[in-house]
Amino acid sequence: MLKRAFIWVWYHDNFRFPFVLMGGHLLFTLPPILFLAKLVNLELHGEDIRTIALMLVTLMYLLALTYNDYSNLRRIGLDEHRSPLKH
Repeated sequence: MLKRAFIWVWYHDNFRFPFVLMGGHLLFTLPPILFLAKLVNLELHGEDIRTIALMLVTLMYLLALTYNDYSNLRRIGLDEHRSPLKH
């Protein structure tokens, strides 16, 4: 069930463009990391936060390269253009 949800969301262009290519995921990934840093009394300054953000963007691009096979949509009954498979 979770794998189907991942495939449906990850290979959707409305998700991929703003969250992966444009870095929109930073709205959801950076604040928890900064919160955890504050919990352990780690003092972060501007350059440190920028480095963390750059590492998160790089990680997301690596995930995009790893999971770039749109044929995975066939596992949930869609073709590479998100149209239902014809049986």
